[in-house]
Amino acid sequence: MGGIQTIEQRFPNAWQYLLKHEADLRKREDGRFAKGPREAGLWYGATRPQNLEYYFHPKLVLKVLSRIPSFTLDLDHRCVFAAGGTAGVHGIALKKQSRKHLLSMLAVLNSRCSDFCVKQISSVFGGRFYSYGDQFIADLAVPTDATDFPILSGASEALLELAAEKSSLLRKLRDFPESVIGQLARFEMDTVRHLCSGHPGSDRIAIDAAHVGVHHAFTASS
Repeated sequence: MGGIQTIEQRFPNAWQYLLKHEADLRKREDGRFAKGPREAGLWYGATRPQNLEYYFHPKLVLKVLSRIPSFTLDLDHRCVFAAGGTAGVHGIALKKQSRKHLLSMLAVLNSRCSDFCVKQISSVFGGRFYSYGDQFIADLAVPTDATDFPILSGASEALLELAAEKSSLLRKLRDFPESVIGQLARFEMDTVRHLCSGHPGSDRIAIDAAHVGVHHAFTASS
């Protein structure tokens, strides 16, 4: 029977990263995790390990400091909260965790109406950044009992799809031409098939498309 695996065994790369920053991590909380004190063994842990179970719930996440509402959806538990004071990321876990309810809530929180309400009471920072901290969004009125509330989920769904498509296109532009090299083979084969089917029309030239492939793509450099 195998024993309980330690963090060093289960996540060796993460452990090496933590060791690289051990000195700084031990300095947190005025030396609370320094070698010697009772909590020294917790030097790589969270300083405030409360409500960690909410990290694994479907939730909304938002930037605390922003010019406009920046709420989004985390259904796959990829985001953890890393907010402190007036910066970082916060999460909102709702009692109703269905996708449709979360999407409808997302539409309301990202609306101009909610943004207007927050900016009437929020703190303003340099560059016209506003705080969307707990104290400024806690009293926002959300019409969850309204007949049309569930319909809002469709708008959020469409906007999330558009945002994902935009991000994908921006990544392709950033990584060009490498991002499209994989598609060049298809275009090249289309040309070869065209030649095989109708051109050059000479018995002296034969092209076997089944044995043609793209081994390397050449791109012009600026």
